[in-house]
Amino acid sequence: MAFIDELKAGKACIYGQWSGWLSSLLLIIFGFSTLFKLPIFGAIALGEGVFLILLEVSFLAKCIRGTDRIIAVSSNLKIKAAIYTIFAASLWCSLIQAVDTILIPAISLTAGMFFYIIAVARGEESVKSNVVTSEGIARTVINSRV
Repeated sequence: MAFIDELKAGKACIYGQWSGWLSSLLLIIFGFSTLFKLPIFGAIALGEGVFLILLEVSFLAKCIRGTDRIIAVSSNLKIKAAIYTIFAASLWCSLIQAVDTILIPAISLTAGMFFYIIAVARGEESVKSNVVTSEGIARTVINSRV
């Protein structure tokens, strides 16, 4: 399944996963920029960004020892929705202290939270995107050799 096919599929869990990838990148980028202005929330954003990468990109989690529980959690949409809710709430709380660039990842985390809540409400099964999973990367490597 290609990227365009995934967008056309209408599965909220795929949208949530794409939102998670975007959120993790934004959390790391803006976490560094916020680290000196609001050190506590910058560090929280960096930690959340690394955790989301491990949660959403399972082949990276497989490379690190002791991440079996994260891999197990990554298939449960209810737990993912709760994680996104907690992460988004922590970033929204940082805006009480000062409005900063951390607002951007807070918005993307909130979008991911809503996608996962919609997926749970629809009763969708956990589906991984083939673009950044180990099967998708293996397929890309095989196709590039041919």
